[in-house]
Amino acid sequence: MKSVISVSVVVFMLCGFAFALPKEEEKAILMEVVHEYELNEDEARMLFAIRRHENGPVGMEFGIGQDAGPKHPARRYAGQPRKSLRLQAQWAAGTIKRRFNGNLFDFARIWCPKNPLVWYRSVYQLLKTEYAIAPR
Repeated sequence: MKSVISVSVVVFMLCGFAFALPKEEEKAILMEVVHEYELNEDEARMLFAIRRHENGPVGMEFGIGQDAGPKHPARRYAGQPRKSLRLQAQWAAGTIKRRFNGNLFDFARIWCPKNPLVWYRSVYQLLKTEYAIAPR
């Protein structure tokens, strides 16, 4: 039974990556969400860094709902990459807007309660390097 589940997960992930959007289109969708949620520069940087860190397939681009399973409402567009990315980005932006108080480690405990230190280190590095300046 375990091998059947593992094969299903691998097939789902491969199908998700097959629908990946071009980087320019992904950036445009994320920027629309930044404006829709009126994220400030730090919050926008956070949105992009989380996307880069999580790097999930279609349906889990930001990792939202990964522990809840396929029934999580943020995972309902697994076969539609544009809709899925937008929805996952909106969930992420809402969480950032409501819960990010400027302290990345505090936020790591909210975003990734199972392993906040690893998440923190990765996202912190992305914020220092790739997203040191807010995307435009």
